Amino acid sequence: MTNIEIKARHQRTRLTDETLVKIGAQFDRIETQTDTYFDVNNGRLKIRERDSGVPQLIQYFREDSEGPRPSFYELVHLKDVRKVKKTLENEHGIRVIVRKKREIWIWENVRIHFDIIENLGDFIEFEAVIGSDMDVSMEQKRVEFLIEEFGISKNDLIGQSYGDLLIGSK
Repeated sequence: MTNIEIKARHQRTRLTDETLVKIGAQFDRIETQTDTYFDVNNGRLKIRERDSGVPQLIQYFREDSEGPRPSFYELVHLKDVRKVKKTLENEHGIRVIVRKKREIWIWENVRIHFDIIENLGDFIEFEAVIGSDMDVSMEQKRVEFLIEEFGISKNDLIGQSYGDLLIGSK
């Protein structure tokens, strides 16, 4: 699967809420997530545990660039998360654990995330999901439109994962 995404530092304000209304975004849910990243040589591998769904094993590959970028990923729903987590920990070791509260909104095919990351702060993410019949350049334009609408500056954009940011802050 593929998406076009950005991540940026962002404080939620009244203007943010007005922008959500203006563009017609729909509230989806709020959830608590714990992402356990494992030490791997290629891409990133994590288990996501959340209070509103089945745990997932997520492997993804993307450049650590600050602008809109493609992310290629695979998701596997886990029935026995403890067993899989222990196996991966024994094989690869745990790199970092990221705990967050995520508020999810949907605009067209774009997921808008407002994340509060433990020991890091507040962020916004846009993830435009690309189906097999979709135009990548159109999804790029949707993300760029949202960057403009939410007033995200180039200096606010972040290329790293939350895990990398946490490791760098220690």
